[in-house]
Amino acid sequence: MFIVTMVFMAAMVFTIQGLLFSYSRDDVSGIQGLSGSYIIENIETSFQRALDSSVSCPEARASVTELREMMGSRAISGHDLAIAGDVSCPGGSWLPSGPDLVLDVTVTRETGVSETRATLLLSRTT
Repeated sequence: MFIVTMVFMAAMVFTIQGLLFSYSRDDVSGIQGLSGSYIIENIETSFQRALDSSVSCPEARASVTELREMMGSRAISGHDLAIAGDVSCPGGSWLPSGPDLVLDVTVTRETGVSETRATLLLSRTT
């Protein structure tokens, strides 16, 4: 009787496991992560959030500088990343018009086969 109970419990565990895994999604981030344009899109989103969450121009400059340094020091698997640019704060206040942040981003594959460049012009949306 003990063996029959163990076989029944093992079958029940495999059945429940099969049901649970059928609801999981495939992770396609690895495929998208190979694209330089996908990396630049994520960089743009990160910098836009930093810009929008800042109350003042000097705070935005500090947030953007910290984010740029952090991204520059982290390795993105298989890619070299270069980010240049800063927030424009003449006199410690926002510019009356035009972009608040101009970034030049270059993503190069470590193999040197492809390079993606973009100039991002970001403005506060708050």
